[in-house]
Amino acid sequence: MGIKLSDASLRRIAATAKNEFFVEGHKDLGQKVWTDLCSMSAFHPNPSNRFSTAIAREIATEIGVVRATETHTSTPVIAAWKGSSEFHPPSLVDMDGLGANIIALMKRDTSQDALAKAAADTK
Repeated sequence: MGIKLSDASLRRIAATAKNEFFVEGHKDLGQKVWTDLCSMSAFHPNPSNRFSTAIAREIATEIGVVRATETHTSTPVIAAWKGSSEFHPPSLVDMDGLGANIIALMKRDTSQDALAKAAADTK
């Protein structure tokens, strides 16, 4: 099967731009020109990841991937639980809730009261 890219997609992937964050001799910011990511450059300072990010942006819709801010800040994340039957995380939870559940679990107090308190502490 495979993924087909249009000429316009290939041009966007191959496009380069001036590195507006250039720092002479810097490991990641030391390239004067790099893959053009339009307004998302600040999120991708590592030049080795920029080309793959450009490809990912072009094929995201076709492969069913959500790309919001180009980071995981608003991207759905699947979390699975395996372990104690005493702890049952909610089936749908935001990242604050997931973090609260993990914190409560790490404290070894997995009572519903502890989980609710941990969730409230993150607000």
